[in-house]
Amino acid sequence: SQVYGNGGGYPMGGFEQGGQGQWSGGGGAPPAGAGFDSKEMQGMMAGLSPLARGAVAAYGGKAQQFLNNRMSFFKGSALHYYFDVNTKYVLNKLKLLACPFIHRGSWTRLRDQVEGRFTFKPPRHDVNAPDLYIPVVGFYTYIVACLAATCYEGNFTPDRLGARFWRAAFAWGAMTALLKGSFSLISTGQGTFQVPLMDLACYAGYLFVHVSLQVVAHAVGGRALYYPALVWGCVCMGVFMVKTVKRMIFNQSQYTTFDMKKYNYVLLIIALGQVPVAYWLSHL
Repeated sequence: SQVYGNGGGYPMGGFEQGGQGQWSGGGGAPPAGAGFDSKEMQGMMAGLSPLARGAVAAYGGKAQQFLNNRMSFFKGSALHYYFDVNTKYVLNKLKLLACPFIHRGSWTRLRDQVEGRFTFKPPRHDVNAPDLYIPVVGFYTYIVACLAATCYEGNFTPDRLGARFWRAAFAWGAMTALLKGSFSLISTGQGTFQVPLMDLACYAGYLFVHVSLQVVAHAVGGRALYYPALVWGCVCMGVFMVKTVKRMIFNQSQYTTFDMKKYNYVLLIIALGQVPVAYWLSHL
């Protein structure tokens, strides 16, 4: 049977070919040319009670809206923003991650007005905007660096490569959960911080930039080069995350309130949380 997606806005369903077609989808009308007799459909709908017809119409509309909302994530409206980068942005972002102390500008994200509402400018126009390009490339670079380091030491096995992959994926998820939990911790109950989960995943993934360098430093220079790289990377990521989280909190403070007593502790937890994760990932 041929399966129709929601490209035409219809719920998922099957079309049995051969003879007279039968549309097996949920609510909503079948697509044109599906072999369905419109008069037969009208007769079937006419045989239902007004309450049943209303229920069918309501279900079809909600199902279509549900699928459109879920599938819009993969149509480019969501992911396209996080990969809208250029060479200048990538270089400036890497410089910011490598040494956040030299950043003299503001940490606030730039806003833009589109169709009467305010949105944030994409990464190519704002170095403070989160992106997924650098974290994904950093993740891949970390796996390759671990592969090269184990081959250099003569300890490579396929099992170790798979273990490194899942360790990195778990660490990325754990750091994202740490950021998400930090915002929930300082919320007072009168409102929650509306920070997109993808933004938090982007910020958590920047750690792979330093971790990749630490793996290379450990393989090339041993402990003499590894520990300075580890300390520098943790300090830089701690400063970067504290500056970023402070900006996000104060940007959200106009919409909700937060507990100032927990504020400094949350920043300290986020900064210190970079140390065990970086050591766990980079230590071979």
